Amino acid sequence: MSGRIVIVSYVDGQITFPIHSLYHSSKWAIEGFIESLQFELAPFNIDMKLIEPGPIKTDFYGRSQELVR
Repeated sequence: MSGRIVIVSYVDGQITFPIHSLYHSSKWAIEGFIESLQFELAPFNIDMKLIEPGPIKTDFYGRSQELVR
């Protein structure tokens, strides 16, 4: 058995900003899960890869603020 599992998270698993603690903690949890799981899957020759892209320009924050108003 062998393979590769690729997980896409976000760079916020490496850095944090005020007022986003719940979001950042969820990304930290994903990182910890992947880092632990890679050791458990190594005997089965299954590789774990974590992709953490940086900011991507979208209108997400603008639309979110409109909903809050």
